Amino acid sequence: MGDLHNNLHGRRWLDESARGPFSDQHQYLPSEHGFPGYVRSTNKLYLLNNAGTAWIGGVAPGTNTVLENSQGRLDCSQTTVTGSGTTLTVKWQVSYKPAYSGRVYSTYLRAKDNSAWTSWVQKGTWTVNRPPAAGTIAPASGASTPDQWVDFTATYTDTDGWTNLKEVRLLVNTSASLTNTVAVRYLRSTNQLYILNDAGTTWMGGSAPGANVILENAQGRLNCALATVAGSGTTLTVKWRVNFKVAYAGKTYKTYLYVEDNIPVNTGWVEKGTWTVDGTPPTTPVVTDDGPYTESRTQLHATWTSSDPETGIAEHQYQITQDSATGRVIVPWTSTGTATEVTKTGLSLTHGKKYFFSVKAKNGVGLWSAVGVSDGIFVDVNAPTINAINPADGASYTEADLVPISVSASDADGDSWNTSF
Repeated sequence: MGDLHNNLHGRRWLDESARGPFSDQHQYLPSEHGFPGYVRSTNKLYLLNNAGTAWIGGVAPGTNTVLENSQGRLDCSQTTVTGSGTTLTVKWQVSYKPAYSGRVYSTYLRAKDNSAWTSWVQKGTWTVNRPPAAGTIAPASGASTPDQWVDFTATYTDTDGWTNLKEVRLLVNTSASLTNTVAVRYLRSTNQLYILNDAGTTWMGGSAPGANVILENAQGRLNCALATVAGSGTTLTVKWRVNFKVAYAGKTYKTYLYVEDNIPVNTGWVEKGTWTVDGTPPTTPVVTDDGPYTESRTQLHATWTSSDPETGIAEHQYQITQDSATGRVIVPWTSTGTATEVTKTGLSLTHGKKYFFSVKAKNGVGLWSAVGVSDGIFVDVNAPTINAINPADGASYTEADLVPISVSASDADGDSWNTSF
């Protein structure tokens, strides 16, 4: 640097040379960061090497050359120098490499006339940063019952490294509103977990992952003991162990992620999935068999209907009993999957007995409905006997005659019977 300075000679402008360094906002270490310089007497641009011991370049402004070290680049073709009166103006065209990213820097200027240098004078700040990003959430969709613990595993990324992240959050709500909701937060700098209060104004808690603490508001809970945090490379992974209270039941919610780095730059709330909190069972099945009687001793058939508006029907089960819904079990509880009818064959039914179908339904979160029961069906294999029909076969009448018609019949079981003509 001494040789460069000695080459300066006097001109009518105040600044014989000008420099535009950038250093860490906490301290200035020229030997680590390097900076550009301009020598007026030779009209040459330079860049300090990484060690801060030698100048790279010696290129006139406007030349199609890029000077660079490990921290950044000086584009000489786009760097301009103009002088007027007492002022020399330099437009430095610089860019910064990934090694410089993720921090806020101070800007300094320094100049030398024919006799002496000024000191480094701070003139502003400059941020070099690659913004963070909300990654993935797993599961991306699903459902739970009130008070059932759920693990949401979320990833948050920063190209400048996971330690450049300041805080990350998870929100479960119908929109990105922070009132009366379940919103949780992890502050990396202090390694602490929080839950937002009902009003959406204050983060409550401040417990480390693994601490035997449950944070809660009126909508849900965060289990700190079973929450985990791990960082690797550019990714921070948080397993949020949460549950939702009864106040949150009956709706499908959206899941959002939020991440903020140390600058701070944040993503805002980014929608990532859905989650349903289902606190009600399916409706009681309405069961219909094949009428009051069947002649079959070997099979029975029934259909049914049931619904669940939150998480749908995941399974049906049926049972067949004799004499009543609580009578002797002929077919134990058997799954039909999501089918809404069954024909059960291979039975050994008893003539004169009544049989009942019982059906129950399970929804997507495992809640079972009440049991619906059919009105029962009799097994009757004895047909009625026709004893006599009047008029008898072969009788004749005129058009003016009134013809009396009657039937005499009997049933061996004493069952009632109907006639039709």
